[in-house]
Amino acid sequence: MITLEGEATVTLEVGTSYTDAGATASDNYDGDITDTIVIVNNVDSAVVGTYAVTYNVSDANGNAAEEVTRTVNVVDTTVPVITLEGEATVTLEVGTSYTDAGATASDNYDGDIT
Repeated sequence: MITLEGEATVTLEVGTSYTDAGATASDNYDGDITDTIVIVNNVDSAVVGTYAVTYNVSDANGNAAEEVTRTVNVVDTTVPVITLEGEATVTLEVGTSYTDAGATASDNYDGDIT
């Protein structure tokens, strides 16, 4: 039997590192077989998406446990940053034309979104 350590569903901000909490396994005959768990972990914390981390194990007699899965949701909840070009306050003489200095925008996931 495989038992997850930690939560079965994990939410992670894109760009942060993922460390899996792991799992334990025991068998009625072999006892603690945690060291033989096979883990498939394809979490790419640099790409928004939903990932499955799977755990499986077999006892010494080849009996396979029921596979256990942890869901990892990599999300982007960080808001973009807008940076003004030039001064935030501009004073003009009446009748003078105004040309805006512009702004730039960047995002932790999408990069330059100006």
